[in-house]
Amino acid sequence: MKIAFIHKPNIKFFNPDFFSPYFYNFFYRALPRNSRIDYTILPRKTVDVDELNQYDVVMLFALHDKLGYIPVPRETKAMVIANAYDSQYINDAYMANAEQCGCKHFFYHHCPKWFYKFAPEQWKYCQVQMVLEPDDYKKIVPFEKRNKRKVLLTGKMTESEYYFTRRILWKKAKQHVKYVPRHEMFERDKYLFLLNGFRASAAACSITTVNKYVESLAAGCLTFAECNDKNGWECMGLRDGANCIAINKSNCIDKVKEYIADVDNPKYADIAAAGRRHAMENLSNDVMVDRLIDWIEKQ
Repeated sequence: MKIAFIHKPNIKFFNPDFFSPYFYNFFYRALPRNSRIDYTILPRKTVDVDELNQYDVVMLFALHDKLGYIPVPRETKAMVIANAYDSQYINDAYMANAEQCGCKHFFYHHCPKWFYKFAPEQWKYCQVQMVLEPDDYKKIVPFEKRNKRKVLLTGKMTESEYYFTRRILWKKAKQHVKYVPRHEMFERDKYLFLLNGFRASAAACSITTVNKYVESLAAGCLTFAECNDKNGWECMGLRDGANCIAINKSNCIDKVKEYIADVDNPKYADIAAAGRRHAMENLSNDVMVDRLIDWIEKQ
């Protein structure tokens, strides 16, 4: 299968030094090394039919104009798929771009429930976690050598439905959590360094799953993962008490207190180890690339 990945030149996400490496790692490291596909990266300002017809699949980085959408001629014979990006930003312009290039197939790390809250039901979607480079997580600090008295809490704290449970932990369990604001320690490998300082970490998003779930698991943290009927946690293979501690807005305080009161219980180390195995074996970029290829072949 010949795949052309198209994006405009000088997109910040593909600068190796950009603070957030997720897109660079997936599109510039993981996809190129997969032996099942013939993958070509085409940084372009414009594209033409003759060039694109050499490929079976045209993969677009974005349909958002602000992220550098490149119009693909409708006459292109290749299947057109796109990185969906944050689906809450799907608007009339996004829909028009999808119609213009004939794109009806999308992928991204958000759960299908969240994607279809904003996208037409006739669009096809594949959930692909674009976060975990296996080599970057090979070496971690042993569980027993980490801070055991605090649960790491990171990310935004804005007043929105997205972060409801996160704010509860921040406001009502301050003595048990270590809060690090967004971006303070998120630059490339600094976040992994931060995770390696704590036995436990909270991954809490109330409306969909986010990269933090995978990062916390892979770093070997006991992961307090927000699990509810909206955020699609089940799609990630999480199992309460087996590879994570499931929390929600009703029980998160009690779950954290239970851990702090019995912090050296061997079961917590076992859950953390199982979570790491699950992430490394089932949620890595290499696994996700194979998932994406399998999905494309079935369309």
